[in-house]
Amino acid sequence: MKLSQFNFKLPKDQVALYPHKAKHVVKTASGERTFEITRRDESRLMVLHKKSETIEMYKKDENGKDMVDADGNPVFLQFKDIVNYFEEGDTFIFNNTKVFPARLYGTKEKTDAKIEVFLLRELADDANDQLNGQLVGIDHNPP
Repeated sequence: MKLSQFNFKLPKDQVALYPHKAKHVVKTASGERTFEITRRDESRLMVLHKKSETIEMYKKDENGKDMVDADGNPVFLQFKDIVNYFEEGDTFIFNNTKVFPARLYGTKEKTDAKIEVFLLRELADDANDQLNGQLVGIDHNPP
């Protein structure tokens, strides 16, 4: 497996910023209600086959050919398909980490120099207060 296999240009509009959401319609006595449901199990899945050094991203039909939708677009594997790749004795490790907004942009008061503060971990409440008191001119929409 070579790192170069993972080097490709990804258009910014293809980068998922939020989990997939689906609309769910429920019929009630008073009419219909529509809910948005986060469907993390429908996130795309990429499978790395170590032995064959191949990458699989698309669903296959019964003949082993990549499936396409009605518009001719490839049908991507989804996270819920992961169960098809497990064998007896395999271990699945869940990573429950979360990212919090930790990049702050600002301007130095005396020199107007642009600064960036990147927080690596959450601090105690009083430490955050002390840090925030030191920053002047924070810009949450950097250039």
